[in-house]
Amino acid sequence: CFQTAIACVLGIDKSEVPALNGKGFNAEKQAEAADAFLRSKGYRLIEIAVTPNSIGEALEWAGRASPDMVYIMSGGTSRGTCHAVLCKGNKFLHDPLPDGYFLCGPDLETGTYAMTYIVPLVEYEV
Repeated sequence: CFQTAIACVLGIDKSEVPALNGKGFNAEKQAEAADAFLRSKGYRLIEIAVTPNSIGEALEWAGRASPDMVYIMSGGTSRGTCHAVLCKGNKFLHDPLPDGYFLCGPDLETGTYAMTYIVPLVEYEV
């Protein structure tokens, strides 16, 4: 679902994004692989993990922090897996895997909701 969510944000086909799950992938490895792919396309990931009491509070936080930005929100599902959906501000936009197992709590591995933003890669010389 994270692979599909990235494709949705970039407006490209899912097949253009490398697989970001499977054996040996945890949240950290997934973020590293996604960031490497995005950097090759001129973007990068910014991930902000929050620990609110509910999905509603997580969306409220994101709505204040970035009211006009589309982002990927990750958390846990009722079937005990992690999942990623698209949001904008404090609203859900799209579930890239509409199988009926929407987010119902924090990520099972980290205990947080992650807001992942895809932003243009800008490098500055200091």
